[in-house]
Amino acid sequence: SGASGDDILGGLSSGGAGTVTVDGPGSNWTTNGYILDGFAGQGFLNVTHGGTVVCIAGFTNLGFLPGSTGSAWVDGPGSSLNPGMGLNINTGTLKVTRGGVVSGGGDNPCWVAASPGENGTLIVSDPGSTFQYSNDLDTGGTFASNNGGNAAAYFINGGTVTMSDT
Repeated sequence: SGASGDDILGGLSSGGAGTVTVDGPGSNWTTNGYILDGFAGQGFLNVTHGGTVVCIAGFTNLGFLPGSTGSAWVDGPGSSLNPGMGLNINTGTLKVTRGGVVSGGGDNPCWVAASPGENGTLIVSDPGSTFQYSNDLDTGGTFASNNGGNAAAYFINGGTVTMSDT
């Protein structure tokens, strides 16, 4: 089954929590807008067992507003996330495990905790798990400022990472 729309929002209100799960082969969600996982509250995006999520024209943000957190998990063979034109792991964690794939990114870097006060983590673990991004991976700051937040990136247990600056 599939769904489509303008935006995918999880944890829309401050203090609130929201979960989006796309699970199983043939399950997909395509957005022409943004993925805002943890817009003002807590957001959880689970792409598992062959599910797919595609952001076409917007960006994917984990932990969008100050005080929010976003967690995304792309797990298992056939499970994939295309973050659209960019990926911002502001405050939250992106885990790619057990054969999951994250690919895309457009012309924008992948920012992990780019601003002060943010805590972002990227984990790519296990054989077959892939993070393939079309630009740079910038952690704990931006090209304009080294005054970022707390960032961590772990590529472990056979996880694969490919970056290309277009």
